[in-house]
Amino acid sequence: MKNTKRSMIITTVLMVVVLVVAISTSTFAWYTAQSNVIATNTTVTSATSSSASLALDTTSSGAGATASSVTLTMNKVVEPMIPGALPESTTTWDNFATSDFQTAPVDNAGNFTSDGAPTSPAIIKTVALGDGSASELDAFYVINTNGTNATNVNVTVNIDTDGYTLLTTNKPNNWVTGFANYYTRTGTGSDSDPYVYTALTTVTDWAENTYYVKNSVIAADLRVAVFADDNYVGTWASTAADTYYGTISNGSAGTLATKYTATASGTAISLGSFAALQGKKIQVAAWFDGVGLVVDDSGMPAVFNISFNAVA
Repeated sequence: MKNTKRSMIITTVLMVVVLVVAISTSTFAWYTAQSNVIATNTTVTSATSSSASLALDTTSSGAGATASSVTLTMNKVVEPMIPGALPESTTTWDNFATSDFQTAPVDNAGNFTSDGAPTSPAIIKTVALGDGSASELDAFYVINTNGTNATNVNVTVNIDTDGYTLLTTNKPNNWVTGFANYYTRTGTGSDSDPYVYTALTTVTDWAENTYYVKNSVIAADLRVAVFADDNYVGTWASTAADTYYGTISNGSAGTLATKYTATASGTAISLGSFAALQGKKIQVAAWFDGVGLVVDDSGMPAVFNISFNAVA
């Protein structure tokens, strides 16, 4: 971050780990994520300052918020889908999270084979505080616990594209034409003999438990939307990318013509000013854009973290 000493007073960092397993459904090139979104501990770094102090809690209880960590559990698997309408500041959380998404199978040519069916993205189900108490909630609060001073707060979503994962599915459909997307690994992973991943240069006979894929492949389709006090803040992608929305109809192309641009990972968006002792309710939705997931992506993890920064 730029001007860190001047502008960053205290940071609360949320880390959500998303592990995706995709499987084929019949002959369609449409796949369903099978594993749950889980969360690591969420830790408030730093304590207080003369200007601002942020904390996390399950209520907006101002100075009473003292949790140093929370654990978030999501309500369902992360699946490929699209919003039915353009998210914007007038989109309410309830509409967005419960009724605004659609899904449908597509054929191998990338065309939908039925009208879209209503679905919903993965959202927070349980918020557990550091003391072990847990609540069935779809949100948490970021709170300015300073009793005197207001502060501006930014939110940033970072999508991790690093690393490789062992491909353990059957031979990928694109093995002959896309062999350069797969890697072999040498080394033991020790400090003296680190892992080295080398992309294939020629097609080989398929050997299960031998080839690796870049985690960035699955991360490219991940979308994370943040709402604050029921207002849409933004949607993030690993890089600034088109995100599709609209009504799915039988025979239409899997990549719809109607789209908006998702914010690049690592870009901060303002949540505005937090008054003294004010908390804002934060809700998070995660999904995979359109029909990007294929069986070749099976087992690859995607990781994102959300950070809240009080700024001068």
